[in-house]
Amino acid sequence: MIVFGACVGNQAEFESICLPGIARTFRDGDAIATTSSDRSIFEACNEILDAFRDRTDLEALVLLHDDTEITSPRFRDRVAQAFAAPDVAIAGVAGGSGMRGIAWWEGDAVGRVAETRGIVDFGGTSGDVDALDGIVLAFSPWSVRNLRFDDVAFTGFDGYDADICRQARAAGKRVRCTPLPVVHHGRGEDGRDQYGAARNDGGLFARADAVFRAKWDPHAGPAPMTGDEIAQVQGQWTVPLAALVPPGIRRLLDVGDDAAGRRDVLASAHPGCEVVPAATVADAPAGPFDVVMLADALEHTTAPDAMLAAARERLSDGGTVVFSVSNVASYAYLLHALRLAVHADHHAFPQSVGEPLHAWTRHEVGDAVARAGMTVTALCSNDWRPDEWSTALVGAVAAARPDGDAKVALAAQRFFVAAQVSPGSAAVAATAPRRGSVVDDGLVALVPPGATRVARVDERLGTDGDLVADADIAAAIASFGDAPYDAVVLGTALEHARRPSLALRAARTLVGPTGTVLVSVANAVYAGLFIPLLERDAWTYGEGPLAHHPVSFFTRALLRLVAADGGLLVARVDDAAGDADPGRTAAWESVGDELGRGPAVGQRIAVARMRVAMVIPEGGRRADPPAPSGGSR
Repeated sequence: MIVFGACVGNQAEFESICLPGIARTFRDGDAIATTSSDRSIFEACNEILDAFRDRTDLEALVLLHDDTEITSPRFRDRVAQAFAAPDVAIAGVAGGSGMRGIAWWEGDAVGRVAETRGIVDFGGTSGDVDALDGIVLAFSPWSVRNLRFDDVAFTGFDGYDADICRQARAAGKRVRCTPLPVVHHGRGEDGRDQYGAARNDGGLFARADAVFRAKWDPHAGPAPMTGDEIAQVQGQWTVPLAALVPPGIRRLLDVGDDAAGRRDVLASAHPGCEVVPAATVADAPAGPFDVVMLADALEHTTAPDAMLAAARERLSDGGTVVFSVSNVASYAYLLHALRLAVHADHHAFPQSVGEPLHAWTRHEVGDAVARAGMTVTALCSNDWRPDEWSTALVGAVAAARPDGDAKVALAAQRFFVAAQVSPGSAAVAATAPRRGSVVDDGLVALVPPGATRVARVDERLGTDGDLVADADIAAAIASFGDAPYDAVVLGTALEHARRPSLALRAARTLVGPTGTVLVSVANAVYAGLFIPLLERDAWTYGEGPLAHHPVSFFTRALLRLVAADGGLLVARVDDAAGDADPGRTAAWESVGDELGRGPAVGQRIAVARMRVAMVIPEGGRRADPPAPSGGSR
């Protein structure tokens, strides 16, 4: 038997759309089950699963929206085909993989489904996925016996499909997208289209998304690189480094991880050279070395000056330090910032910008080398070419930096540098100016009235030293001892964290169920941030948005995602207007005018800083990450 179930919110739609569709494929012995709820679809669907969990003749249980229509008698045959493989637990018509929240269409989507607005085609009709859309969900007998919608953590009507699919995946089962003959008669009554458009639901979708992320901890390790990916990385990052190594050298110290087989490339490019690996410069065997290579290492240390000085000390006479760093003042970053300003800011910022502890400029490369008592002898880059859409914005970027040299710097996604010891010079004792966290007095004003226990993390991070790192933030949070506190004030620490969500998770442990976590971050699309960066090709170390060298960049939407990954929900955002010269922002606003987004762009790029209050979502809880499943993805 097949059970056809529906959570009915609109009786008229169920009777005119869903029920006639079921009749097309219904056979003697099948069953129809309906339920309803004005509080939780999780509870309603569990009622149906509970009612049939002990049926030994069950072939499948199909849950349908009340506005989903089965269009063919062959529907049941397609369901049977989906469950022909015994490890398939749930089947549906559209879904995705690799997403970080409940919005499966933001991942690698697959499937094809007819709707009243037309055909929605994500490419292909079949494939294993991490989550399915709930317009139709078919459950195997195993699923009916073993899975339940999480009506403890979740309330409302969002995320039920993603969560139960994740349960199946965690149990080692497969979730399958398959061509089921249905039409979805969605009318967008909740303020959004079926896939991805804005919705006006009072934040219920965002709340469910936050609970999902807090529960499942979607931070997974990277998948092994394919051969083509390794070759691509070697061509873009390793080959330019190898080209800067002087010919005929005998000994090379390679610091850091052996990313994509870098050491094999170096050995092949320089036969007869001993390539000596080391995790850090301090861990290296005795020198001297003809070359010390710091591939991407300087941008991942809290003290780049100290690393360069240590590398210099390991060199033989006439030796060379070769290193690579990412360029923040590049088309890759700036055009993406413009995308965020021109369009709805739900696009994630590129991880190559958000992850490094330092996002360098060409100007800063020269300063750091000089402080180490060395001279740049060669500098090259791997250029980033804008895609077709981005070329519409290149004119505005070029207008801000009309000189030719600047345009070259803008095209550089990554710098590859060779530096030698300057004759008669020594490393400068003074370190680079402070880049760490500061106290934002405006943020303190958001501490809830009546809060008696407030953990001022920002004050314990101090004002001396180089960069505030993740370990510094974690140590400052841990120093407060027993929870709960009414509020935790992180200050500007979050924009200096390589993994901001981990800092938020640590802060979350200090607050009670009704506590507040307060953070202050620079707006990634503030005109006063990226225009001066274009003009100066350098960070500043005094006042203003370029001070203190932020390393993680945020938009409003990215704040929500990072908060959700930290098990928190953004409850309030106060915008602090900047003082960018209106005349200098006109070119950027004109790009928005051309694309019909002028006023919105003007509003976004005028915000210098966002002061944010975060809370634990109702029903939110953390769970241990599921063990890796044996199922296919």
